Amino acid sequence: MSRSLILALLLNSAFVHAAPAAMPAKQVVSEHDKRMAYANERFANAGVPGWQTDRGRIYILYGPPTTIESNALLCPSERWNYDRISGVGDRIHIDFVDEAGRGDFRMVQVINARDYTERPIRD
Repeated sequence: MSRSLILALLLNSAFVHAAPAAMPAKQVVSEHDKRMAYANERFANAGVPGWQTDRGRIYILYGPPTTIESNALLCPSERWNYDRISGVGDRIHIDFVDEAGRGDFRMVQVINARDYTERPIRD
């Protein structure tokens, strides 16, 4: 089984588990398909499908952020702000950085603003 297929299956499974329990199955599938299409359209980079990028995975799992803060001063970066992510918490900020300036944004940390905890992401 290819790495891409395994990753797709894991992402699909995580999305289903993150979906609200009251959401009908057809609606879950429809929402997943919409998010997957958007991720592929918006976050694809250098031949990598959007769903395989860090921003694409987060978008598929948690949907569109409440707000996005972009900064291109020193190094292109984005902070995705979520008012609430079910099962994760309130006031969640996810930071992405494009260190090479080629559109390859990598998730670097997740911050829970409510209790001010920072969790760096390490490879």
